[in-house]
Amino acid sequence: MSGYWRRNPGRKAAVVGVSVTVAVGGVSLAEAGPSSVKAGPPAASRVAGSALAKDAQAGMARARAALEAGHYGTKLSMRYDTDCAGHSEGRAPDFFRENPCRRMVRGFVQLGELDKDLVLVAISWVEMQDATSAQGYKALVDANAGKVTELSRETKPFEAISFENRTFMTGLKGAFVWNVEVKPQFSTVSDAVVNGILEDSRQG
Repeated sequence: MSGYWRRNPGRKAAVVGVSVTVAVGGVSLAEAGPSSVKAGPPAASRVAGSALAKDAQAGMARARAALEAGHYGTKLSMRYDTDCAGHSEGRAPDFFRENPCRRMVRGFVQLGELDKDLVLVAISWVEMQDATSAQGYKALVDANAGKVTELSRETKPFEAISFENRTFMTGLKGAFVWNVEVKPQFSTVSDAVVNGILEDSRQG
């Protein structure tokens, strides 16, 4: 596992709202409480029933439980897709055209409110064709050269919120690559809090 994150000791206690958004084959799902997957188009159902989806759901559920233990309220949603090239940026679209992914799962967690102490946590899982191409995609993300687009940037009212200069970590599991990004929108959110949220949201 590698990546980049700010390192500051300690963690400031905070009570904020958390929202994770997920969608299946372009169909958005938003659920309070434990995450669930509703039936969608056949292609989306195949993605939702995959090993990737199971690992992604388990990872996001662990993040949700950890955030709740840290006194954060939670709301979990997810989106499943197979078009990685069409939902990516930087050098990632070209990478995915040359090395097609099998499928991906994206989610995001909203902490706080738009006008006060907002922190967005983006979580993504990408399944590549094999371990070699997975290592190639992970290297791209680690180098900050490209990645799949955060789901929040395709979801109202967060489309305009950039993840530039975010704090993130990545992990590799066979042909699966996961990425967690934390982006506070206000300087009042300390680095210690950001680091704590990132660690709570770790997928591996």
